[in-house]
Amino acid sequence: MFSREYKDDEDDEMDQQQDGENGVDISSDDDDNDSSDDSDDDDDDDSDDDSNTVSSEAIEHLEIKVRENPYSFEKHLEYINSLRKVKHVDKERLRLARKSCQSVFPLPESVWLPWLEDEKNQNDLDYQQMIDLFELAIKDFLSVRIWIKYCQYIQEVNAPNLMSTKDIKQSDTQQFKTIRTIYERAITFCVDHIVESPLLWAQYRIFEMNVQSGVDRSLQAEYQSQITRIRQIYHNQLACPQIDLEELYTSYLDWENALNDDNNNSSSSNDYKPDSDITLQTRYKTALKQMEEHQAFEEKLTGTGGDTVANWLEYVRFEQKKKPMRALVLFERAISRHADSWQLWSEYLQYEDSNRLVDDNRLFATYDRALRNIYWSGDLWVHYLQSLESHSKAIEMLEQVFERALIAGLATINDFKLIFNARFDYLWRHYRSTVKETSTIQLLRQHFQRYYDYFIQFNSTEVTMVISELLLFWAKFEYRQFKSIEESRKQFDLLLSFNKQYYICTEYIDIELECAGFEKCRTIYGEAAHAEDTTAQVFQDWIDFERLYGDLKQQQHALSSYQKWWAKQEKVIAENMAREQKRMEDAERKRKLTDERSNSNNDRKRQKGEKGTKNNRNSDKNNNNNNNNNGKPPREERKPKIDLKKVLFVSNISFATTVEQLIELFKPFGELDLTEIVTDRKGRSKGIAFVEYKLGESAAKALEQVNGLELQGFKLKVDYSTKRHQQRRQEEKQQLEAAGGITPMDTTTGGAGAETEEGKEINYANTEGKTLFINNLAKTVTKEKMEEFFTGKGFEWTEIRLISKAGGRPFAYMDLPDQENVEKALKMNQKYFMGKILNVARSKPPGGGKAPIPAGQVTKPTASAANIPTRRPTLLIPRGLTKKTNQ
Repeated sequence: MFSREYKDDEDDEMDQQQDGENGVDISSDDDDNDSSDDSDDDDDDDSDDDSNTVSSEAIEHLEIKVRENPYSFEKHLEYINSLRKVKHVDKERLRLARKSCQSVFPLPESVWLPWLEDEKNQNDLDYQQMIDLFELAIKDFLSVRIWIKYCQYIQEVNAPNLMSTKDIKQSDTQQFKTIRTIYERAITFCVDHIVESPLLWAQYRIFEMNVQSGVDRSLQAEYQSQITRIRQIYHNQLACPQIDLEELYTSYLDWENALNDDNNNSSSSNDYKPDSDITLQTRYKTALKQMEEHQAFEEKLTGTGGDTVANWLEYVRFEQKKKPMRALVLFERAISRHADSWQLWSEYLQYEDSNRLVDDNRLFATYDRALRNIYWSGDLWVHYLQSLESHSKAIEMLEQVFERALIAGLATINDFKLIFNARFDYLWRHYRSTVKETSTIQLLRQHFQRYYDYFIQFNSTEVTMVISELLLFWAKFEYRQFKSIEESRKQFDLLLSFNKQYYICTEYIDIELECAGFEKCRTIYGEAAHAEDTTAQVFQDWIDFERLYGDLKQQQHALSSYQKWWAKQEKVIAENMAREQKRMEDAERKRKLTDERSNSNNDRKRQKGEKGTKNNRNSDKNNNNNNNNNGKPPREERKPKIDLKKVLFVSNISFATTVEQLIELFKPFGELDLTEIVTDRKGRSKGIAFVEYKLGESAAKALEQVNGLELQGFKLKVDYSTKRHQQRRQEEKQQLEAAGGITPMDTTTGGAGAETEEGKEINYANTEGKTLFINNLAKTVTKEKMEEFFTGKGFEWTEIRLISKAGGRPFAYMDLPDQENVEKALKMNQKYFMGKILNVARSKPPGGGKAPIPAGQVTKPTASAANIPTRRPTLLIPRGLTKKTNQ
């Protein structure tokens, strides 16, 4: 991503009208600053040569930097400005530098105005080339000043001697029509620019007034026609909300009065009275009222720190309810100030596309401008492709955009994934809507192969997941859509060569069963059974399969494979339980030793306190001080109290969002103390963040303004934080260190302060024995999935509380109404759920004691791990077959 620094225009007095040929002055500060470069001093030729030599070396260096990093707007700008400051400017080199920059980025007016002025003064381009250059300039960003310069150029070419002409016989010649056409076109684009449109109106009036002064007064009809044109320009402008509207109305009345005085002196008549024109007065008052509504927004933008994306979007949303076309102008004004804001471009394109406010050419031109700024966003490229498709553009045009996206400089693996998926979508829809040809099928297969080849060159966990998703989709697609079992098997086999997760195996098996490929199913079950992370569910499904489709020998082989696997699991379980037993014994010894030391210290203090009255008084005083503390630690040991009204919890953040982008979003509302995105152990964003302000008022403003805003396509959720990030991480760390993720007792270390995923505090107390502890859950588990799993299992429960800490293992508590349901629920121990074998046990509140006993285990004391009984997963095996196997 790149960032830009646009030069703020300081010429705020441009609305002064001039009765000269040039009209409104729009010369940029850059031109004034560079004027000194054109001066020569013959006495200093030697020093000038030395200076130019240094400048040439610097320019060569900048040119290399631009070639090395063509997507750095700052490098382009530095290179262009340096070329302009050389004593003898290489005009062609400067022109090429500007064109190179414009081909990559839309240029702001601070770059365009000097370029246009240089080209006009150098006179190297012919009329049509200058017109083409102006047309290119007005397409980048909405700029009233560029439009004014365009109009001035057309005027100079078509009426070069307008000021000196005093005998105009006809005011509607072709030259004058050409000039009026460009002014009317400029007004159409800029009329809703509340701040700068008065500059354009003023330039238009000056032109018509110059024509009026040149008309022969003896031609009354022609003269009155020109008066009518000027009056209509005034009326049209007074009907539009803009700054200084009341001053404009006063200026208009002065013009009408001067016109009446002139007519009286010349014996001409002017019966028009502005005060009596009901239409004019109605439109003018309406514009005044509308300007009052806009005034607060304009002042907010121009205030200190007010030029923010959030303020612009607030203004835009207000205008969308009033006048949709003016909202488009507001978007243009906003992106000219924040060209690298993904949110602005995204909302602009969505609004323009969904409301069909402009024609296709202008819509796609906006997409093109957006993607020359936000070229790294896969979302925007996908929206562009979908917009082209929805407007029934040719498939060849979509292919061109897809190829552009691949080389544009996308930011993440996910962005490339989005682009490839979007291409498949429109190719597949095209295939279904046209005559189904073999060539199109081959094109789809080539797309899948190109997708695979592109990602296989990278090596990361994220890429492996993308390739797995692709191959699984491709394999199912070949069979379901093209009925090609051979192509489907090819992709499944390739996928299982590096990813043997069981859910992939089940997809493969389902397809093979439809084709009666029983031997292939048997092979897949065998591979799944030997995977490192295999579970009892694999063997259960394998045995069930052999019961339906295999013979006795094959069924016995499946059972034998399970028994071998389970023997290894029993050994691992015994080792784990032995380690756990030792850990518990060590912890108990440490606790007893600590208690003995504490009792010994108390005895010594008691004996010391009996030595004298003074010591007794001191002891009483100390006791009083301790009582005054109400059991709290000494003052120096207490942690500072955190004002949670200053801390915001931000969720539903895009994984691609950076801390810098969050700071840009939240900084306008006050001074920040902390901005932190929560990450996992590998440093990847988890989609949540904490933002802490210096003042609570700043946090309140941010909460009100940012909540619900979209950032990189995700609608943010903002609320006050209930726990500060550091506190949550500390609790989690203590909990994991004490638990090791093994037993229910260990994972409840942390007391009543732990939180569920809803943010409610957990009451660990289980005095009536109606709460069960559940662990060994999948990391992707949710409360909804757990509720769905336990529903209809023959018992009733009142609540399930899922606890999932950042970086920790999820676990849950289940509250039940009575002991009968508790006993039934305990039978869910060792059941298969989301790829894991559940551990279900009675919950024990923290604070010492023995660990809760999982269902189905014996509670007698043991001397070694070998004596600890275990329970195997329940397998639905025919009883007769089990006896035969045990013999």
